Amino acid sequence: MDMHVAVSKRELESVCADLQYTLVKGAQPAPRAGGRDLPSSSPSDLCIGKVQSEGNDHVEMQRGEGDAAVQVCDDTAALSERIVHLTSDTKLDEHARNREKLGQAGAVQVLIALLRRDATLGGDTVVRVLKAIHCVAYGNSDNKEKLAVCDGVATVLHTMKLHTMNAALQAEACWCLNVATFCCPTNKRAARALGAHEVFEQARRAHAMDSGVQWEARDALRRLSCWP
Repeated sequence: MDMHVAVSKRELESVCADLQYTLVKGAQPAPRAGGRDLPSSSPSDLCIGKVQSEGNDHVEMQRGEGDAAVQVCDDTAALSERIVHLTSDTKLDEHARNREKLGQAGAVQVLIALLRRDATLGGDTVVRVLKAIHCVAYGNSDNKEKLAVCDGVATVLHTMKLHTMNAALQAEACWCLNVATFCCPTNKRAARALGAHEVFEQARRAHAMDSGVQWEARDALRRLSCWP
């Protein structure tokens, strides 16, 4: 085993361990005053549907196990960067295997929960989370289905609506949804039902002179129009 592979393997194991710690720690009951614990959360408690309202626009969002976990993750950008580093090369078999292992370790649930928590912040942190999501989902059908389970499409679209004038965020979100809907009918149906077409068109109108947004939004629109 050469040095690069050994270092990459250790980093993968470290990130997977961090994800598992985040999920397990976040699922533990919070202590009451006086040292008494709150009742433990059941699996159903961690999947309670919620609705976020934007005027007359109601975005259905579902809590996944990652939502309880984000309380113990205080460096969203760093975790996202580590995941991107392990998964961003679309031509490396090693990165394809990393996507599978990170998915099994809970990367999708944690990233979507972090995006939901930090969506209002905008800026570079949210862009990094979006990039990590699309890197983990790229070419991995299991991770795309996990996105569907935790309402990943709705969460990304909601984030786009909050930051319509952030060109970098709009471009990354379009690419993220392009990846999520490729060969995944569940995510594609969700995107269509939630009005992704109009959100992508809005991105193109708001950033008419930005080639990155134009390219990614056009590709995402093309993906939505493809069968199924």
